[in-house]
Amino acid sequence: MKIPSASRWQRFTACAPSGHLPVSYEESGDAATKGTIIHKFIETSRKTGSRERALKAVPDDLKPLCYAISLDDVPASAESEVVLVYFGQYQRLNEVPKGTMRDDCLIMVADLFDYDKDTDAVYVADWKTGRGFVPAAENNWQMKIGALLGARVVGASKAHVSIIRIDDAGNLHEDKAEFDEFDLCDIEEQMLATLKAGYASERAMGNGKLPVVTEGQHCKYCPSFLFCPAKRALVRAAVGNPEETVKTLEKELLRENYTEAYLGLRRLADASKALWKALFSRAQEEPIPIGDGMVWGPSVVTTEKIDGDIAYRVINEIGQQAQIPGFAEKAVGFTCSKASITRAVASVEGAKDLGSSQAAVVRRLIDSIREEGGVEVKTTERYAERKA
Repeated sequence: MKIPSASRWQRFTACAPSGHLPVSYEESGDAATKGTIIHKFIETSRKTGSRERALKAVPDDLKPLCYAISLDDVPASAESEVVLVYFGQYQRLNEVPKGTMRDDCLIMVADLFDYDKDTDAVYVADWKTGRGFVPAAENNWQMKIGALLGARVVGASKAHVSIIRIDDAGNLHEDKAEFDEFDLCDIEEQMLATLKAGYASERAMGNGKLPVVTEGQHCKYCPSFLFCPAKRALVRAAVGNPEETVKTLEKELLRENYTEAYLGLRRLADASKALWKALFSRAQEEPIPIGDGMVWGPSVVTTEKIDGDIAYRVINEIGQQAQIPGFAEKAVGFTCSKASITRAVASVEGAKDLGSSQAAVVRRLIDSIREEGGVEVKTTERYAERKA
């Protein structure tokens, strides 16, 4: 069994088999990418002492958020991205272990780590972005693991932990908890018991027995959802015979058994999400054939945003030179786009004479606006059906 990292221990402590069941997808996505960028910005800001240098590596759409983040209240002595591990003994490493050692280690990367000799307490903090549910610090197993590993590494008797959530405006919201030596011993006992349960479950499954799983809120984002014995029947029903599943839910509604109807629909929705995540993960490797020479998978979409002020100035100058009154006003209203420019070329007298065709005039105007820095190009990836 590959020991789950500290961030997955909330699920692992609730359901030991989740630590060894196969996974159908990796937990990633736009939210995870955003979180990684913000984490890196904070780390670089603290290490270099230059927010401006750190901002250079941040995408434009996240620059305002990162710029708004204030690090004034972060302990100056705290280190960033400290790797704490347990593999029969507690240790601090310079980097996340690789290969087989990584599989055998319980890893906690502390976003902030400090040790106060005067109070004999470690400080462990984790940055959180997004709006997903996060258990309170005192009940959060990621923070419990961080507290235990951090305290044992330096020999501290206490641990102060903090979950620092960053909202979309860059504001910080802190949730704190403290653990004394008795708490740390209790956490250690539960940690070792969970590891023992995980290995026992893996051995039982290897001997042909179904793992004993525990369902709950932790199931929602479990990457092993599709391989969970408690979910397999639901997934088979949803995929193999969806009409029958819908009929069952309709019967519950007719009986006015709204609770069962709701819970059944929610389980079906969770199964559908898990299936889609698995498909997204597979399609990232190779587009999925769907027949008739079509495939489903990621494709790159490029969009252009036109700056209204620059567009007005450029089109107004061209319109005045060609003696076309009201051209800029027609092309640029409350907003400016390729569509509004096209409508103006089609409707304003004399505008079509600026090129060999209406399309040529539109291209000329947009190219002129682009030369003045008035066109912002944005490339995104989306999943869609397309020709192979």
